Amino acid sequence: MTSEYDTSQPSNSVEASSDSLVFAQPREQHPSVIEAFTFLLKAERWPLILLIGGCSYLLSGMVPIVPVMFFSGYIMFLIEQQIRRPNAPVLFPNFDDTAAYLERGAWTVLAQIVLGILISIPTTMFLIALIIIAVMVGESGIAQDPSTQLMFVIIVVLSLGLLLLISLPLYMFTGILWFRSGMAGSFKDAFQFKWAWDFLKTCGLRIFFGFFCLALIATLLNLLGLLVLLVGTYFMGALSAIAGMHYLSQWYDYYLAQGGTPIPLSPKLRLEKLAPE
Repeated sequence: MTSEYDTSQPSNSVEASSDSLVFAQPREQHPSVIEAFTFLLKAERWPLILLIGGCSYLLSGMVPIVPVMFFSGYIMFLIEQQIRRPNAPVLFPNFDDTAAYLERGAWTVLAQIVLGILISIPTTMFLIALIIIAVMVGESGIAQDPSTQLMFVIIVVLSLGLLLLISLPLYMFTGILWFRSGMAGSFKDAFQFKWAWDFLKTCGLRIFFGFFCLALIATLLNLLGLLVLLVGTYFMGALSAIAGMHYLSQWYDYYLAQGGTPIPLSPKLRLEKLAPE
């Protein structure tokens, strides 16, 4: 299959500014959900990476936020390495770099919380309105008519389907902003709405289908994780978090190949600041 990528774009070139996040070796294949979930297998100690990630999520129940900040920061450095140093051995969590992981992860987690609250407002209001309508109909005499009951059930199902259709693009849009915030190591970059819209518009409808498949696989993995004494879901959650950011990095490469604006790199939070292996 002939690639649709235009790797001649200057924004996706190694000649671009060193202060921008660009690919050392631009990809020539289409974004792949399967690759996002399997690229970690290149690491010699990938089970240990998932163990560290799973334990971080598990510990977050006892020590709120901090363990998640640690692993989120590691993921951002990992994805940056895959972009800038694709031929290097897969980055392994180094506890000597805990401070760097926590700092980079702090901005990412904070952005997730704030953006999560913002997008939960319209969806929550929609659900509350639906519940109020259901209660009002239930208390009225109209609900006794079988045909009315059937019509109401159909309306509820269609409304929930509409909510799902609205929620997926919203969460995808915020995911793009999380990606930018984490890669830039900056909280304010989580609010570059114009950039995120340009990213989404450039990638087109295929990214919607890809995100749907990503969410479906992540859900199935989490369900399988529940079968392992319930705690397996934490480790599958760690894998899904890495896969999500890697999948976005693939689309970021596509975006740059189409002339998109690269993400600025933080002078303090970048691969060069990590302790040598």
